[in-house]
Amino acid sequence: MAKDNGKKSNKGMLIIIILLLIVIVAGGVVGFLIISKNSNGGAAEQKNVEEVLTLEEVVVNINDPSLKRYIKFGLAITYNSKDKDILEDINSNIYKIKDGIIAIFKEKTVDDIESNQGIEMIKQEIKEKINLILEDNEIISVYFTNLLIH
Repeated sequence: MAKDNGKKSNKGMLIIIILLLIVIVAGGVVGFLIISKNSNGGAAEQKNVEEVLTLEEVVVNINDPSLKRYIKFGLAITYNSKDKDILEDINSNIYKIKDGIIAIFKEKTVDDIESNQGIEMIKQEIKEKINLILEDNEIISVYFTNLLIH
C-alpha cells in the first residue's frame, strides 16, 4: 500500500506540473497575441501620416490707420494623408483660401500680430476659415514658415 500512495502522489505531482505548463504556455500565447495585435494597430495608425502643403508667400496691408503697414508671410498647412481627395479640394479652392486669409489679416493690427498669443489666434482663425471653405475635408494645423511686419 505504501507503494500505491507513492505512485498516487507522483501521478498527482505530474498532473499539477502538466497543468502548470499548460497555463504558462496558454498565458504566453495570449500575451503574444495581445502584443502583436497592439503593434499591428500602431502600424495601421502610422499609415495616417500628416502631409504638408506649403502655400506661396503673401503680402497684405494690415489695419493701421496712421501708417501704411504690411505683413509678408508664408504658410504651411498639414492634412491627414488618409483623406485622399483633400489635396484636390485644397487646390481647387486655393483662390478662396488665399482670399479668406487675406481678409483675416486686413482686419488685424500690428498689436494683434506681434504677440505670440495673437499669432496663435490668427493660426486658429486661418484653420477654421480653410476648413469652412473645404466643407467635407479638414486640415490639421497651420504653421507660419516666415513672417515679416513692415
